[in-house]
Amino acid sequence: LIQAFIELLDAENHLKGVAPRKLGDNLDNPSLLVEDIGNHEGLEGLGWVPLDDEGVTVPHKKLIQEGVITDLLSTLKTSHELKEKLGLEVSPGNAVLFMKSFKPSVSYFKVSLREVDISSLGTHVRVFNTLGGGQSNTLGGDVRFTVALAGLYHGNKLLKRLKPFPLALNLYHVLPKMWGLMRRKALVLKERALEIPWLLIDGLRIG
Repeated sequence: LIQAFIELLDAENHLKGVAPRKLGDNLDNPSLLVEDIGNHEGLEGLGWVPLDDEGVTVPHKKLIQEGVITDLLSTLKTSHELKEKLGLEVSPGNAVLFMKSFKPSVSYFKVSLREVDISSLGTHVRVFNTLGGGQSNTLGGDVRFTVALAGLYHGNKLLKRLKPFPLALNLYHVLPKMWGLMRRKALVLKERALEIPWLLIDGLRIG
């Protein structure tokens, strides 16, 4: 899912005309906030960078606000070309040197949605571990993987463990039905807990 978001927000895809959605488009989820916060104070460590590979200060970018695409992952070159060719204003600061050229990338990517109390849910499936996903057409928003560990729950009560099953979805189809659940503490690194959000998608049918 993160890779599908990156493809959506890659300035090069917008220049080539292959981006699945355009700058200013509404993704039909008013609670969706997507940020790149690589230089954010207090995030020193994995993913933290003060400057990109072009020497540009990494800004705190709000790429999607209230479900609307408001900025893109861009280099100096793609920012200039988007303004010259399409009249679009986007900020640079996402350049990574790859094969002797600069490509847009992310530093510390964060996707936020509204919070929900997991104990208030009715019957639902909780997925704990997945495998695969490498064959997905992420540019089109398609995501495919095998659910390796999952359980059928009602509220916080486990009803039964489910056998592994394949799952395929499209980011743009499920976005209007997607929201974040309560965050759970997963790992402690240098006395800090890593918060991993549950992701709830409503309306999926599992046979």
